[in-house]
Amino acid sequence: MKKVLYILSALIVILFAVTGYAGYAVVCETTTPSYNYGQNYDTAYAMVYRKYPEMRNWHDSLVEQGLWRDTNLTNEEGLRLHAIIIEHPVSDTLPVNGSVMLIHGYTDDAPVMMRYAYCDYEILHQNVLLPELQWCGKSEGDHISFGWKDHKDMPLWLDLIHNLWQKPIVVHGLSMGAATTMMLSGLEMADSLQVSGFVEDCGYTSIWDQLSHQISGQYGLCASPMMYAGSLINKLWHGWWFSDGDAVAQVARCDKPMLFIHGVEDDLVPFQMVHELYQAKQGDKELWELAGLDCRSGDNCVGMIRCCDHNGIRLIQQFVEHCHQKK
Repeated sequence: MKKVLYILSALIVILFAVTGYAGYAVVCETTTPSYNYGQNYDTAYAMVYRKYPEMRNWHDSLVEQGLWRDTNLTNEEGLRLHAIIIEHPVSDTLPVNGSVMLIHGYTDDAPVMMRYAYCDYEILHQNVLLPELQWCGKSEGDHISFGWKDHKDMPLWLDLIHNLWQKPIVVHGLSMGAATTMMLSGLEMADSLQVSGFVEDCGYTSIWDQLSHQISGQYGLCASPMMYAGSLINKLWHGWWFSDGDAVAQVARCDKPMLFIHGVEDDLVPFQMVHELYQAKQGDKELWELAGLDCRSGDNCVGMIRCCDHNGIRLIQQFVEHCHQKK
């Protein structure tokens, strides 16, 4: 009998050790990935120019005119955060149709958002801010928080935009940036910030759901034990639980218009998540389901890539105009 108890005790210890190590691996691989290429601007620009060669001349022209420039601010944690400002010249004869804050995805940075910024700047004629989330691009930090810590930094950027341009603002996030956008949408923001609406583009329902989906999908394992262990380790290490980042709960508090965009064939961020998010949003909302888009296909992972076709321009422009009119 004692031998059986010893064996059972040993198995339990091994089980806890394996689960703890797996949880530690989840935290390391997701919050501090070794492939955070967004911290290398040379790589980011090279990738953009390889996919969209025409962006090089556009970018260089704006830089030469002083219309593409860097800016920084310090958040409440004392971290120095970086963003890129793209603004229309005062001498521009066309009216500026508001401002947009474009928030990048996982391990990305501001330059990676160049193609989407081009659509907003040149086609919709808006001023653009490209903030970089913590530990991404040139922003300081020691880990990626999947939007949870970052959404508390976003009002600082919104205040900067408002003071700079005095125009109504639409916040548009892609993937992890979309989750950041939705978490931001649930905050009580002063009217002085001039936020008129939100666009969430292929965002996830919660950090817990997204990481669980990745563990189950990539490794075919039951995610729950690793998630609970990882969440505890992350709390001790980074100060927040995986369950803190709940986009559904934040969207339910949002009182501004929101456009939901998602690829029907998306498996990296499961398509069904957008319906849970859409149902949680009360009041003014729209849903744009795009066939043939899958986050695994790289530059087709977000709906904004469609903004340069006639139908996409019309839909985005109509939503932005609707937001500004309601503001």
